[in-house]
Amino acid sequence: MSSQQRSHVRRPDLPWRESRMTECGRPTADVADFVSRAEALARIKRDGIQRAAFSLCMTCLNTARNHTEWDEDPVKALAREFYGVADPKLKDELLALGALVGAHREEFDGFLAGIGDTASLAAARRRRASGGAR
Repeated sequence: MSSQQRSHVRRPDLPWRESRMTECGRPTADVADFVSRAEALARIKRDGIQRAAFSLCMTCLNTARNHTEWDEDPVKALAREFYGVADPKLKDELLALGALVGAHREEFDGFLAGIGDTASLAAARRRRASGGAR
């Protein structure tokens, strides 16, 4: 990597779409070197922000630090698609997701119930650990 060339941060994927963009909005095909959001944040933790700035696109880095990945917070990750520069396919993807839910309603409801049960168990464990009521 030359002294002026910096790594760009690849934009996180949505579960149904592979991202082909960097955090600064460039297509990954146009970028010589890119890293994942996790790799960029690890580089900052290891080297500090000032040293990391020598090797990372700062627009990418600042954007990556201000947004979450799907597994961290799906609402914020999807909000970014709505309020950022949304991919024109987003409307079609959401219609397809709605159609899939409609076609597989029982499976969807069962999955949601499982998530609710998991959240209830986690809350009960936290209450027990803090000495709260059972």
